[in-house]
Amino acid sequence: MNFYLPVLVMCAVSGAYYAFDIAEPKRRVRLMVSAHGVLGALLYLGALFCWFLSPIYRPWATLPFFLTFVLPLSSIVYAFFRFRGPKVLHLVQLLNLSALAYALFIGGMAVSGDWL
Repeated sequence: MNFYLPVLVMCAVSGAYYAFDIAEPKRRVRLMVSAHGVLGALLYLGALFCWFLSPIYRPWATLPFFLTFVLPLSSIVYAFFRFRGPKVLHLVQLLNLSALAYALFIGGMAVSGDWL
């Protein structure tokens, strides 16, 4: 259960942002505003898939994995400025950030192959 819970949280936050941004008429913008959770979930699942394919020690992969988390974090910042729905929805970003931190921790171990 611990491995898929962050994926559910991040995707639910993205879904909420997409669903509540009804004031935005352009679907492309709605997708960009709600992309943060899906990006984080894809990075996390990619790290787990990388470990599943070859559970070997590769410390060189840790830094590039950490740097890719700039994408969901910058998407969160973009959502704060571009979201046209109820502003109280931004509070769910606390859940999203905690799920991203968990995904960064577990995904970093998975991609490097160096588990605690």
